[in-house]
Amino acid sequence: MRLASLGAQTDEDNVTCGDYTLVVEGLPVDATEEEIRKHFSDLYELSSPDWSSPGHLCGLWGKKVSRTPEELTGFNGAVIGQDLEPMNDVSMHGKRNYVGSWVADVNIAHPNGSLIRRCQAMKKYSNKLLSARAMVKKFSEGTPFRGGNGASKSALAKAEKRLMAIKIKIAKTHMSLKSSASR
Repeated sequence: MRLASLGAQTDEDNVTCGDYTLVVEGLPVDATEEEIRKHFSDLYELSSPDWSSPGHLCGLWGKKVSRTPEELTGFNGAVIGQDLEPMNDVSMHGKRNYVGSWVADVNIAHPNGSLIRRCQAMKKYSNKLLSARAMVKKFSEGTPFRGGNGASKSALAKAEKRLMAIKIKIAKTHMSLKSSASR
């Protein structure tokens, strides 16, 4: 048996959350979990007939007749509408506001990839900052480190310049993170 067909057979034989998961894009960025739950629960209330449309061109195009829950069928033709009930067991997540809702759960994911990359850059700059501070300390007057005390003024100036450049990068990254967090 090929690996691809084995994977397909395993997927067909097992029920997972992904079999009942929908991804909805284009929601307002400030939409809350409760607003989303209520919207879809009200929109798809499965105890009454669904929506209908007279269509266009005297019903020749886009006409939709509403269906009762008993007429709903799955992809294999099995009737599914007769056993539909709103949520009454919320023991998996404990969100009491879902009791009586036609939505089982809502999870909101925001595209935070750029924010994560900036945080990683901040960590990298923090490590560079420690190294640059150590170099400034090494070349400063009165340091006990070998090769540092009495080093040329240019080595100290170069280390201080590098330290300042890193501080500026950290400040810019910090401001970028702050503005992203406030959105």
